[in-house]
Amino acid sequence: EALFVHNRGRYGEAIRIYTAILASAPPKEVKAVLHKHRGMAYFSESLYDQAIADFDLALEYDPRCYKAAYFRGVVRSVQEDYGSALLDYDLSLSINPFQAYTHYRRAQVYWHLGDYPKVVADCDSTLRIEPEHPQATKLRHLAQARLED
Repeated sequence: EALFVHNRGRYGEAIRIYTAILASAPPKEVKAVLHKHRGMAYFSESLYDQAIADFDLALEYDPRCYKAAYFRGVVRSVQEDYGSALLDYDLSLSINPFQAYTHYRRAQVYWHLGDYPKVVADCDSTLRIEPEHPQATKLRHLAQARLED
């Protein structure tokens, strides 16, 4: 039911259901999944501190939850906390290096920081995994142009 309403954009309702399930003291593996999903719902509601807290808990219950690290990085990027976002993306990629979207998001952070060689490197990593990634292709071109200036 929580995923049903979540997937239909009814995030407040999803948060209430996730919270009720968490109150029933499920196993830690289930807690990790619930915190990850509730964190995404909080993020969708622009409740960034709550989202980060849930992603922290998801990683506490499942240290291999690379998606929680990725999503925490997304929240921190939105908050322009680029140093923390990089750490989160690095953690996510250390668990699962085959994530085009995480390499691309990290490239975006490097763009904001003006580190164009790392933008190119992460765009190249993105394109090795997903050769038809149009945003990575465009960002790589922009970063390469900055390097040639």
